[in-house]
Amino acid sequence: MHQKLRFLTTTAVIAAAYAALTFVNPLSFGPVQFRISELLTILCCLTPAAIPGLTIGCFIANTASFMPLDLLIGTASTLIAAVLGYAFRRVCLHGYPVLSAFFPVVTNGILVGLELCFYAGNFTPIGFLTAAGSVALGEAGVCLIALCLFPIFKRIRY
Repeated sequence: MHQKLRFLTTTAVIAAAYAALTFVNPLSFGPVQFRISELLTILCCLTPAAIPGLTIGCFIANTASFMPLDLLIGTASTLIAAVLGYAFRRVCLHGYPVLSAFFPVVTNGILVGLELCFYAGNFTPIGFLTAAGSVALGEAGVCLIALCLFPIFKRIRY
């Protein structure tokens, strides 16, 4: 019972933190995104509770985008990245889960890039590469910061 309660509590805290960090950051939405909340994606390397926590938090946060597809595609992107990040959490470079930190960059770049093309009506190769690249670039910056903070996150008991 204690383990289930800890799992649920950890999930809820991660979801709430993700949503709150997204809501307070004006750069969380749009073609150039720098979601500070994506720092938390590195937590999937430390606890499986991060998978539902990130997914639920992303869903709640994406309600603010007022784009119905964002609830589905943005949330799916986070779920896929979290599952892959957890699956590859042991693939490390000098103790850092670099591969796990890479998955949110790729999934958000591709899926959110496609979503932005849809909303902009710009389904050209250049339109997609521009949208995907801008999302991936912002995501890469945040995930790089997350990797730098990883030793601190490891010290927290989940």
